[in-house]
Amino acid sequence: YNTFVIRQEFELALEGGQYAISDLVDLGDIGTGAVKAKSLRWQDPYRKMVYAADQPSIIDLSAKVTDCVRAAIQQADVYIITLGLTEVWKNAANGLYINQAPKFAGDRFTFVESTYEQNYENIARVCSLVAKHYPTKRIILTVSPVPLTRTFTGRDVVVANTESKCTLRTVAARISKEFSNVTYWPSYEIALARDLFLEDGRHVRQDGIDLIVDQFIKVHA
Repeated sequence: YNTFVIRQEFELALEGGQYAISDLVDLGDIGTGAVKAKSLRWQDPYRKMVYAADQPSIIDLSAKVTDCVRAAIQQADVYIITLGLTEVWKNAANGLYINQAPKFAGDRFTFVESTYEQNYENIARVCSLVAKHYPTKRIILTVSPVPLTRTFTGRDVVVANTESKCTLRTVAARISKEFSNVTYWPSYEIALARDLFLEDGRHVRQDGIDLIVDQFIKVHA
């Protein structure tokens, strides 16, 4: 999830509301693969893999997901928020952002190479909402060590990934200094420093995951 979608989820959870009918997407006949095979014509594009066969079903399913997220945010003692990427897609019709590159109905969305200022504003908004509603709850920020596999910027993917991670890491640093209830956890740095990746160069090995989680528990528990 990008910082825009994270912000949208916290705003729905803590400020009220649901995604409107007009926010949901009718894929028509342009779906592919399993989605088309199962006649899953409608999509909630703000979450991952939320499809339904008809409009009433997607409205109901989207509302249930919102309710689940709201309940989780209300009941959680601590929030661990992982920042992953800065390349995002915007729904031009409503100004909302989706959580991954569109596989369907792509012409309805506009690519945005988000800036440091935008990502900072998003996470600052999330932290402010938490402080407003739950002033004693803490937030732990991390940056995902998983790199981009492709970029829509036209630049080399390694260069684009470095820019993206540096932007988010700098956002996390500033936020953790400005908000007393926010802590940064260096899973990104641990993975890179120890070279804890599988042969694909993207995903962290199981022993690397164990190391990061064990250290996290030692520090925070």
